[in-house]
Amino acid sequence: RGPVLTVGTACAAGATALGIGADLLRADAADVVIAGGYDGLCRFVMRGFDALRSLTRDEVRPFDRRRSGLLLGEAGALVLLAREADTGRRPLGWLRGHASTGYGFHIAAPEPDGRGLERAVRLALAEADAAPGDVDFVSAHGTATPLNDRIETAVLKRVFQAHAHAIPVNSIKSMLGHSMGAAGALEFIAMLLAIENRLIPPTINYEESDPQCDLDYVTE
Repeated sequence: RGPVLTVGTACAAGATALGIGADLLRADAADVVIAGGYDGLCRFVMRGFDALRSLTRDEVRPFDRRRSGLLLGEAGALVLLAREADTGRRPLGWLRGHASTGYGFHIAAPEPDGRGLERAVRLALAEADAAPGDVDFVSAHGTATPLNDRIETAVLKRVFQAHAHAIPVNSIKSMLGHSMGAAGALEFIAMLLAIENRLIPPTINYEESDPQCDLDYVTE
């Protein structure tokens, strides 16, 4: 009987939905929330990414020097969110902070210096009352496009500074493709499973290092 919302923030939609779900719980607008994302393959989207020259004719190689683009995947990912006091059982994890920013830089291209992404990361850490040194693992967006991976690496180094090189980073898109609206929720579930099993999923196809992408990428 609570609110029913559809979130339309493109490839961030799954993550945005989880954040809005957490906000609804904090505002006492819902008792529990089912949140996540879904996206299916279709010719229109495939041709759109092709027109943007974002698709690769090779393997998906996040953070690799030879990366040349993404491949699309298809997924649905849902999470049950509740207040800690209302769960009645041990939760798989906690969503302590989130943030969303927009700079209107371009209709499709990311901002080259990543200011919007950096601000979102810093705001999420602040809401979680977490210092950069508290972070033990980063599930990266990691699309394997030349620009995105370079920007994401630079932002992580600016935010986490010396600690950035001590944090394992991965991209499940290397194995599952870019599931668009489901991607953020899918990565959230992968992180919960990584914590539960004490095992980080690998970034496959990473073979040649890039001087501009020089973090601790989990490859095996």
